[in-house]
Amino acid sequence: MFRPLPPRFDFPAAEKRVLAFWDEHDVFGASLAQRRQAGAPRFVFYEGPPTANGLPHPGHCLTRAIKDVFPRYRTMTGHLVERKAGWDTHGLPVEVEVCKELTRELGHSIHTKQEIEQYGVERFNLRCIQSVFRYTREWEEMTRRLGFWVNLKDAYATFHKGYVESVWWGLKTLFERGLLYQGHKVVWWWAQGGTALSAGEVGEGYKTVDDPSVFVKFPLAGSPVEGSPLETSPVETSPVEGSESGRGGWQAHPGGGGGQPAPQVGGGGKQPAPQGGGGGEKADP
Repeated sequence: MFRPLPPRFDFPAAEKRVLAFWDEHDVFGASLAQRRQAGAPRFVFYEGPPTANGLPHPGHCLTRAIKDVFPRYRTMTGHLVERKAGWDTHGLPVEVEVCKELTRELGHSIHTKQEIEQYGVERFNLRCIQSVFRYTREWEEMTRRLGFWVNLKDAYATFHKGYVESVWWGLKTLFERGLLYQGHKVVWWWAQGGTALSAGEVGEGYKTVDDPSVFVKFPLAGSPVEGSPLETSPVETSPVEGSESGRGGWQAHPGGGGGQPAPQVGGGGKQPAPQGGGGGEKADP
């Protein structure tokens, strides 16, 4: 017999009961043990590591939910998927955050490469390592609440010597097989820190600002400016009473306006005249 459902089901409470059952019986570990005993084929999954120097947010929940789909699918098809977790301890976002903290603590700027070297590279690296593990408890709890099965007890960290050496081994192997080539690429450069920037790091610094637009009133062809070498031809217009004939032009880059002596428009069309007079007023093209 099934237990009767209450009129108003408490989903959060049910979620916690399921999680408690998984923890009590180590369901994740038991599922791996069953696959090992059966000699199941392996499907290797290393999590693309998050950085735990900030609190998780809804965007991280989305990416973790998507990551969970593939190991679960492979498990359902009979594979052994051990799912190794990881922590990203490298990258400029970590360093920038630590620089802000040190600047507040010391009362003077710690941002440039020279300032970091004066502070001490080893001391700075240690602060970065401490920073990236600051919110691991919150990350682990979020991972558990999502039902994302991953081995957090044996997680790798990108600053570990074994991880760094494995990357160098991979590059060496690719080089020996002739799969690397030397080329050139234009990259963003962070002058303050003395290093290149990824596209993602450049994008983090963008913000929306108000930018002035410049509208210029050009004399119409047929009414040449004195001394102009340009040939002129009349264009049909709809002049506004009380204003001098002209054409409104919008400058996307005001600094380049001086090098543009005249606008060009298609012939045979009907072009409205600008609205408003002189004296710095805007004209509507």
